[in-house]
Amino acid sequence: MRNGQLKPGYYVQIGTEEQFIIGYSLHQRPTDTRCLIPQTALVKLPGTVIADAGYGGEENYAYLEGEQIESVVKCSTYQYLQYKQQAKEKLRSEEGYALAVKRMIEPESVFGQIKNNRGFRRFLLRDLPKVSLEVGWLSLAHNLLKKAAFDGKRTMTAQG
Repeated sequence: MRNGQLKPGYYVQIGTEEQFIIGYSLHQRPTDTRCLIPQTALVKLPGTVIADAGYGGEENYAYLEGEQIESVVKCSTYQYLQYKQQAKEKLRSEEGYALAVKRMIEPESVFGQIKNNRGFRRFLLRDLPKVSLEVGWLSLAHNLLKKAAFDGKRTMTAQG
C-alpha cells in the first residue's frame, strides 16, 4: 500500500495436536468464519474440532453437525441460539472446559513460536501455491524443532 503498510493477503489455518502442526491450509478469505469448512475438508483432524468465536457462524455449525464432526465452537452472536446453547453445555462440562483451555495453548502458541520466537514476519514467495509450499516448510521446521526439543528434554531426564 502507498502508506507503507502491508495488507494481509493470505490467511493460514492450522490444526494442531500437542503443539505439533498436523495440517494446514492457506486461504484468501478475509475472515476465519469463511475458512472453517475448507480447512476441515482439506485437513482431517483427529478428535474434536475446537475453535474460537471467530469461526462461529450458522453455516459452520450446520456443516459440522451435518458431517457429524464433534466440535466445541464458541458462538459469537445470539442469532444462533440453538448452537449457542449446545456450545455452552459443552464448555460447562469438565471435558469441554479442558478442550477450551487446550485451544488457548494449542494453535496460539504455535503461531507465537513461528512469528515471535523464530522471527517470521512475511512470506518470501508470491502466489497461493508457492505461499502454501512456504507454509508447509514453516510447519515442517516447527515440528522438527519441537521434536528435537522434546527428545532433548527426554534424554536429559533419563540421564539425570
